[in-house]
Amino acid sequence: IAPIESFPLTVWNQMIAVLLTGPFLLTQAAIPIMRPQGWGRIVNMSSVNGKQGDRGKAAYCSAKHGLIGLTRTAALEPAADGITVNAICPGAVDTPLLRNQLDDLAAVRGISRENALDTLFLSRIPQQRLIDPSEIAAMARFLASDEARGITGQSINVSAGWLMH
Repeated sequence: IAPIESFPLTVWNQMIAVLLTGPFLLTQAAIPIMRPQGWGRIVNMSSVNGKQGDRGKAAYCSAKHGLIGLTRTAALEPAADGITVNAICPGAVDTPLLRNQLDDLAAVRGISRENALDTLFLSRIPQQRLIDPSEIAAMARFLASDEARGITGQSINVSAGWLMH
């Protein structure tokens, strides 16, 4: 987490490699295996930050926006072969990663660490709570099921109302 003008290029490249190039390579390898079976599910993990920007998160937001574009493109190419490709866009998930970012996020925005969770997250979320990881898993299970066969190319928010588009 850093302003664009001081964001390290090495970190940028690493984040793009892991968060965008990795899913691309996995999709590229999976589709030829799924296609002859006439069935397949690819579920990418984007973020609400794949649909909006966020100060201090240039690489993360860029990679997650790109992942939504990859999801939409990948959904088109094997659609007639029974393969669906979707992305889940979690909001603020209660994980050590989120909690460990609070100091840096507070510093970038000039607020106190004590107020960071409320100011940066809870005040923006209509349900005023963090998402439990099990909620993300439930959406992934659904998208991987036969019941979701008609859903493809979508980026689905699981965000307690934080983002509604």
